[in-house]
Amino acid sequence: MNRIATVLVLLNLAMFSEVSFSQAQAKKYKNCTELRKEFPKGVAGTKSAARKTGASYEPKVYSANKAKDRDKDGAACES
Repeated sequence: MNRIATVLVLLNLAMFSEVSFSQAQAKKYKNCTELRKEFPKGVAGTKSAARKTGASYEPKVYSANKAKDRDKDGAACES
């Protein structure tokens, strides 16, 4: 019984930590300099834009920082 409870607690912790990680990935950055500290080549909202620009495919981060996509190519802060 104790093993089952321990396993359930560990599974809950694993699920909640994954959710927290996803939320951290979707943060809005102050500017491109800050975003590039974590994503040096910028972020793309689609896989196609990521292939074309070399930016990281991070749709949630892109959505939160879409205003930084000056040329409207689907990638923000690309270098």
